Amino acid sequence: MKITAPIQIFDDVRLDLLPMLEREILARIESQRGSFPSLNCGGWKSSEGAFEWESAPGMRALRATICDHLGPSSLAHNRPNAWAMVNRAGSFHPTHRHQTAIRAGVYYVSPGDPPTPTIFELATGDDLPVEAKPGRLVIFPGNLWHRVPVYSGDTPRITIAFDLRR
Repeated sequence: MKITAPIQIFDDVRLDLLPMLEREILARIESQRGSFPSLNCGGWKSSEGAFEWESAPGMRALRATICDHLGPSSLAHNRPNAWAMVNRAGSFHPTHRHQTAIRAGVYYVSPGDPPTPTIFELATGDDLPVEAKPGRLVIFPGNLWHRVPVYSGDTPRITIAFDLRR
């Protein structure tokens, strides 16, 4: 079932963190053997505790920023859970939703080159592509279907996804 729901988009969120986040995530790929189970076909996914990584001040700073954007009423009983995603040429993320989440989101660290959007499926039957831009934060209802088409770039497309679970 598709739903109509608001998608919040915030641009230029913590641009100062982008280089640090990219280093932290790429270092995690090196230290972690393989990818955690994911729908991300051909890409890499971290564990779902990314906001708690030791020696990752960028991730902890981003968590605080995302909590500010979610607002105190959203956080009354829960804190966001996050994971990093890295896509390289040929990888994609099929249509899915975060059905255990009240709200979900994505933060774009590096959109790739060329940038590849996240496509949301609206109740009207229309697709809403949201452009991937460095420092863009997108927050949406967890049950909103979305996907990432095949990425064709040479540089990594790096995102941080998060859920605020029920």
